[in-house]
Amino acid sequence: MGTPLLRSGSLREYNALGVLGNPVFGASAQLSATVRRQLGPEAAEMLAVPQINEAGNRVDWYAPFDGPVVPWSAATAEERTAAFDAMQRMRSRFEGHSAQLRSQLAGNARGETAPEIFARMLPLAMHIPDESHIHLVGGRPVLTFWGFELLHAAPGGHVIRDLSLATATPAATAATAAVVAVPLVAASRSWGCLRWLLLPLILLLLLLFLLFGLNSCAVPLPAWVASVPGASLILPQAQGPDGSIPGVVVPGVTEPGIVVPGGVVGSDDQVVPPIGTEGSVKPPQPDAKDEKDQPQDKSEPPVPQHPDQKDPKDKSADAKTLPPVVPPRPDKPPLTIPDEAAKNGNTSFLNGRWHSRTGLMDSDTGRPLDMEYDFKDGKGTATIHRSDGTSCTAGATAAMVGSKLMIDQSGDVVCPDGRTFDRSRVECTPGKNGKADCKGQNANTKDGYRVEIVK
Repeated sequence: MGTPLLRSGSLREYNALGVLGNPVFGASAQLSATVRRQLGPEAAEMLAVPQINEAGNRVDWYAPFDGPVVPWSAATAEERTAAFDAMQRMRSRFEGHSAQLRSQLAGNARGETAPEIFARMLPLAMHIPDESHIHLVGGRPVLTFWGFELLHAAPGGHVIRDLSLATATPAATAATAAVVAVPLVAASRSWGCLRWLLLPLILLLLLLFLLFGLNSCAVPLPAWVASVPGASLILPQAQGPDGSIPGVVVPGVTEPGIVVPGGVVGSDDQVVPPIGTEGSVKPPQPDAKDEKDQPQDKSEPPVPQHPDQKDPKDKSADAKTLPPVVPPRPDKPPLTIPDEAAKNGNTSFLNGRWHSRTGLMDSDTGRPLDMEYDFKDGKGTATIHRSDGTSCTAGATAAMVGSKLMIDQSGDVVCPDGRTFDRSRVECTPGKNGKADCKGQNANTKDGYRVEIVK
């Protein structure tokens, strides 16, 4: 197709929805055409166009029109809001039109006409597995894998209906502003206290500037400076080429590690030039004898950690927080028809329990039905497991007719509450790689549907 490819995926990754054994996906072309005719082009163009591969197990979904594609996860807030409103309106239109058609067809036998099947399928077309199947094409929402849901999805879920937009409310914004305002007030109060603490430091810096500036101008120092008790001043004779004054000892400062112009005051009141500058020297190393006299601190220095990071040695914490790794479930072996079965008609290869994957739906709940066969030498039962936990059974037989496997139900599937499901027939032929290619058909319809039988 000339339109953009939106998504590709395997049919086995999702659960197909349908009505009376007719999956929505199997009638996608007819359903889209009917939607376009009855609800208009806007409704039909919200559904992507599927193209299945030759093997019948993968589908490519194309946009029904051309335009730039933006995934739902990358859409802006404005784009999401517009698409959200459009999808909710379309969901309401689909459900309303379905209810109108079903009321008009109320007098017909259930499931006997194509309009009745279409009316029940219509709401299921707006079901998608998750939000990643929403694409914006030219700003308009387009759904892929419509008519499907996630395997083992929770009953009653509806991605489009339950879709929400994460928007900040005015109350939340005001609360955030109030929280931010608190540290600002505290900071302003702290600054008022810091001004009084910084005043002595500023005066000290002014004194140093006067001392060094007066010396460079060759002005005699006042007598009171030279007579300060305990003041050991080493006045430099000249400045360096970069304006720094090496070898300066600040009067009265004996704290190791204090940065002064031109160096750092060491532990013995000596000025050490900065590391990396020309002419820098290493600080004096303590003698070996002094090291022996000093106590040895064998404790490891503390390692600064980010508040959001955990101690790498704390493996127990990681073990508690990390989710358990769930290994991928192996694919269930599909049904295969042995070559000798076509020759001798033996159906022993079908002995045991088999699951049938179809689009069979419970019209009361809209949930998929789990179909199960149990055979022994060509005879057995067909059981439908409903979403409420009840099981509906009917007799079933299996026989080889040439190279074809025919599975027939002896009658309608009956449930404990009196509900019945129409009997069906499944016809399987040897396919590629030995896998059986099966198609089903209900007793009251002529249209067939694809069936996958696995162990």
